[in-house]
Amino acid sequence: MSKKIAISEEDILSAMEALGTYIDITPEDFKKLYQIVLQKVKEKFLYEVKAKDIMNPKVLSVSPQEKLAEVIIQMAEKGVSGVPVVEGERVVGILSEKDILKGIGVSSPSGLLSAVAECLKRSECLLEGVLTKEVKDLMTAPAITVNLDEPVAKVIELFKKKGINRVPVVNNEGRLKGIIARGDLLSLPFFAEELL
Repeated sequence: MSKKIAISEEDILSAMEALGTYIDITPEDFKKLYQIVLQKVKEKFLYEVKAKDIMNPKVLSVSPQEKLAEVIIQMAEKGVSGVPVVEGERVVGILSEKDILKGIGVSSPSGLLSAVAECLKRSECLLEGVLTKEVKDLMTAPAITVNLDEPVAKVIELFKKKGINRVPVVNNEGRLKGIIARGDLLSLPFFAEELL
């Protein structure tokens, strides 16, 4: 969880002193001015920075016809929890850990171990049946995507409204160009507060 940093009067006086010149402004006015400037910078960043500027262009994608067993191995090896499903360079869906867990009959796991435990409590685990399926059998479709030129504010809005953890970035023809994960946004300035 991000910690909000408060500006103290000492911080303001120190900053004013560092200017090396006289400023006819009270620390309280300076603090208000700083907060206004910070908000303006934040808004500028949210609306001027585009999806293409923050996306990861190296994205693992899979086809709807790929076997789930192979895709699960690829996801584990790459350390990703979801992948765009692409057909003819166009994004047609998303396959996530959540989709896979639903496929084995795990309703609401709090983690991998709880998912395995829930599966083991049954008389038979449904994992074998899932592994013979193809990606198209479990993927979520249609995929929610963003255009390369969408502002970061729109990406954040999608994450919040749709409750998603990743969004493929596409060009005007719908071709996959990259991906943005929730974790990527949390590491950028201002976004931790926006996503919580």
